[in-house]
Amino acid sequence: MHKLLERQLRRCLGSSSTEGLPENLKQLFDKIDKAYVQADEDRLLTERALEITSTELTEQNRELQRLAAFPEKHPNPILEINADKEIVYVNPAGLALFPTILKEGIHHPLLESSPIHAVITAEDKDSYASAVYDMVLKGRVYALDFIYLADIKKTHIYVRDVTVQNKTQLELQVAHEELKQSHKELVQAQMQVIQAAKLESLGRLAAGVAHEVKNPLAILRLGIDFIMNNIVSDDEDLELVLVDMKEAILRADKVIFGLLDFSAHRDLKSEPLQINQLLEESIHFVKHEFQKAKIMLGCDFTVGLPDLMLDDQKIQQVFVNLFINSVHAMGEGGQLKVLSYIKDTQTLDAQEPKVGGDKCVIVEVNDTGPGFESVDRVFDPFYTTKPHGEGTGLGMSTVKKILELHGAHIHIRNLSTEGAQVKIYFPIPG
Repeated sequence: MHKLLERQLRRCLGSSSTEGLPENLKQLFDKIDKAYVQADEDRLLTERALEITSTELTEQNRELQRLAAFPEKHPNPILEINADKEIVYVNPAGLALFPTILKEGIHHPLLESSPIHAVITAEDKDSYASAVYDMVLKGRVYALDFIYLADIKKTHIYVRDVTVQNKTQLELQVAHEELKQSHKELVQAQMQVIQAAKLESLGRLAAGVAHEVKNPLAILRLGIDFIMNNIVSDDEDLELVLVDMKEAILRADKVIFGLLDFSAHRDLKSEPLQINQLLEESIHFVKHEFQKAKIMLGCDFTVGLPDLMLDDQKIQQVFVNLFINSVHAMGEGGQLKVLSYIKDTQTLDAQEPKVGGDKCVIVEVNDTGPGFESVDRVFDPFYTTKPHGEGTGLGMSTVKKILELHGAHIHIRNLSTEGAQVKIYFPIPG
């Protein structure tokens, strides 16, 4: 029996027992007892519920306080703008960085050229739900995060200084591009090493073949000369055949000497020389070719160029080869211009070779021919565009090899108007 009911029975009946009482009273007291027990259970449940509610309210209050303190304590500026384009809130970090922003409103330099007007007036605000824009102000770059809050019809702007981040990203991009360029140059260097090895093997093979073929060709030539000088015949066809045979042997002999010259290793006999003098002597060697092909020659040599350490015979071989190539390319008529001048290596174009030292002497040869058919293959051994039997394809290979021995560089290109251009770069000794 509930204690409260026991006290009441004892006070009224003198006893807490219901023995001897009528049955209807017993039933009534049983119901009262159950009601007291139920009341106690309900009270406990209510108290428990109130306790939980109080705890939850306390936690929610703490969360609200934390959220309220978030913009106040946040190190970056936070702005709130209402539907009337008014700045209704700026946190302390924002006021410290932009002291006049409340006074100037959305016309502040930070916001004036930003898309804030579009964010506020746009019908489709979902497209601006979380948009980020970079703004530049007084040499600093700020990222503006626009977040539209539909329930309160306000726009929050979170401002971040990303100047260092952007600079770092730019530096990474530059480093990446430099790494790509270095890798490209490394691949090119590896290909040059492979090509050099191939050319070295080709040179050794060519030298061996040339020596094996040279002597039989000499015997054949002597035999043809003997027949032509000692056998008298009225047969014109025989004479033509012998002439054709001799010319064929001479062409083969020319190829052999070209192979030997290409593959031979000779020490340079360098001495201080004037490049203009070598150009004039080389032009004199091919003067007959110019006259025969009716080539108009123009020369523009800079006076007072410094002496260069050169092997005169090899450099003249280079110039003569270039002049002859131009004459053959132009055919009858045309203009050939030869120049010499000095230039700062720092002012060379990106397409030109990298030349050591501060200055270099340049020899430039321009013609009005059809240009190079394949610039990339000009220096390949045995590559020629001349008719069969008129070229060995070793001339430009030999030119490049001679220039490399002198530490010089060669650059060829087709001119935009007509013709071809060859430039040779001689480093000036320090």
